[in-house]
Amino acid sequence: MLVRELELMHHGVKGMKWGVRRYQNKDGSLTSKGKKHYTDDTDTYNNAENSKNPITRHKQNLINKYLANGYSKEAAEAKAKQRMITEATVAVVGGVVIAVVGKKVATRVGQDYCDKIIKSGHEIQNVGTNSKETFKNKAFYAAINKHDKDVYSKVFPHKEQLSVKSYDGVYINSLKTNKNIKRASNNTARKVMLNMLQKDPEYKSQVLKAMNGTRYGWLDREAPEDLLKNDPKKFYDRFNQALATPQFQSSKVREKFYKELEKKGYNAIIDINDTKYTVYADLANEPTIFFGKDIVSKIKNKGLDESDINKNAAKYANQLIRKNGAKTIAMSSSSYAMIKSYLNQRKVEEYTKEHPNTSLSRKEILAR
Repeated sequence: MLVRELELMHHGVKGMKWGVRRYQNKDGSLTSKGKKHYTDDTDTYNNAENSKNPITRHKQNLINKYLANGYSKEAAEAKAKQRMITEATVAVVGGVVIAVVGKKVATRVGQDYCDKIIKSGHEIQNVGTNSKETFKNKAFYAAINKHDKDVYSKVFPHKEQLSVKSYDGVYINSLKTNKNIKRASNNTARKVMLNMLQKDPEYKSQVLKAMNGTRYGWLDREAPEDLLKNDPKKFYDRFNQALATPQFQSSKVREKFYKELEKKGYNAIIDINDTKYTVYADLANEPTIFFGKDIVSKIKNKGLDESDINKNAAKYANQLIRKNGAKTIAMSSSSYAMIKSYLNQRKVEEYTKEHPNTSLSRKEILAR
């Protein structure tokens, strides 16, 4: 006769209840003991949350979020890592946090949260309409990588030729950085601006008055005062866009902002206008605004005549079409606008060449 002994065993801890996890509040968030339990120790948790490195803080915040949703420590770390890879993979090179994923979305995330060092001796490029500009002690816009240099040298002159009635010409200025230049992330620059507005009522008044005088102040159909209160991030976007306006320059709003950034070791910020809102948003990667005394030296400049400008625009338009085909036109309205602008200009030029005595306007020629 075969006798089997069966046992029913239950493992747990005293006081445990079905569906209730230890170390969690009723809303699913971790208790203080839970935070300590799911990290190596309290110091590790505190150090990560209070780290000056935005990537470390971001990672810890993601881990905390997954822990609060019931994931184990190992699973939460794995999920956070995967999430960061999706958002933007980052690396620390020489102590500087930089984005290393080539996709534009990753680049933008890096620009929002990561400062960057532009090394001494690096060649940057400005495209402008003043051949005598020295760049010794003024703010200016520049391209810092090969891709952006190609974009601005071919697209900007064509746009200027169409929009500016009278100018000295269009010049490609090659500049060399005289020192390591630290570029502030959008997050850092925004915090500096908001801190200035909070601490200095007079400056706040100047900023709001200047913004009210620009189209950027009302771009969202919301008064700058309301935008500052309801959406500080969008307010900084508009502030950044307005930096080149006469209102900001005449009231010294821009110079005060730049000087405050210089005190904190910065001589550059991201150009948000070209990053998000202009024709360059789909074309350029890292448009940058530089400021500070003697931070660059002018190496050379090259003037472009009308023939050069049109050839470069045609070359870049064709380059876009070859690279992306219909995808460019379907998905990139900015790229399409640039190509269309070039094709329209070429149509007008060809028509006026064939009909030198025509009385038709540009609009009438394009409508034919």
